[in-house]
Amino acid sequence: MAQSVDIYLQQFHGLALKKLKEMRKVLRMALPDAEECISYGMPAYRMSKVLVYFAGNKEHVGFYPTSSGIRKFEQELGEWKYSKGAIQFPYERTLPRDLITRIAIMRKDEVEHSVKKTCKVKANPAISSHYESSIQRMEKQLRESGLAKPALRALIDHNILTIKDLKQVDEAILQDMHGIGPKALIILQRLLKKHS
Repeated sequence: MAQSVDIYLQQFHGLALKKLKEMRKVLRMALPDAEECISYGMPAYRMSKVLVYFAGNKEHVGFYPTSSGIRKFEQELGEWKYSKGAIQFPYERTLPRDLITRIAIMRKDEVEHSVKKTCKVKANPAISSHYESSIQRMEKQLRESGLAKPALRALIDHNILTIKDLKQVDEAILQDMHGIGPKALIILQRLLKKHS
């Protein structure tokens, strides 16, 4: 997949290309075990799910560490323009390599920890029964879409029981849900496209 990122970078030149290559190098060093890929049209680093993204914009490198990455480091982002899920690093400024590295590693630890959690559903019949009855109340298109049980449970946890509910959720939030992996995202994207 590194070849895809190489292709992505070919559209940039000069200082923008230099800064994007630097960002790529920082993230590769911070996340040596992550797979480099293209997700939502941007370079990304993935393990069981995408950890972080970056992208070239007109005047800055956009860094997308999901909302948890922003929340955890918000106190350190004062000098940078940022939003709920993105940080802007202007091309003419020095990239804060240490900050980017720490955010990337925090996301890796966060994702690894969520995967290691024991499944409370299997251990508790009451919780299992709740999910089963909720799945039966789901709109048929969702219930029979081919989504695995963990993905269906993730939707239930976020009160998404219909296609209408699904349309109101940002894709970045969907991707950040525990239980929604790459395959589930593809299924959900198809559903949204079919019902748009």
